[in-house]
Amino acid sequence: VEMERRLKKEAQQLMEAFEAERQKRVKADAKASESFGNEVRDLQDLVEMERKAREEGTRTLVSLIEKFSLRLQEDLLVEKKEREQSEETILRMLEECTNRMDHK
Repeated sequence: VEMERRLKKEAQQLMEAFEAERQKRVKADAKASESFGNEVRDLQDLVEMERKAREEGTRTLVSLIEKFSLRLQEDLLVEKKEREQSEETILRMLEECTNRMDHK
């Protein structure tokens, strides 16, 4: 009878120890899951920040290229007008020179 009582007491203590250990594991698992979730969210935030930075960089680059292209087109038009004016001046001078030679 004494042995049976002792075995029941030890069995109860073992069950309590097992339950306490199980509770510790459950808490540790919950903490690990929460920590993992936080790390994943932090990583997602970093990925989103990088994506936005790349998008902004791309927009900036496209804008700079468009501005450069417009500036180049404007410069080419100015050069074309200057060349046309020079050609007109040369043609007018040749015409005047030819007219003088014809009148001599």
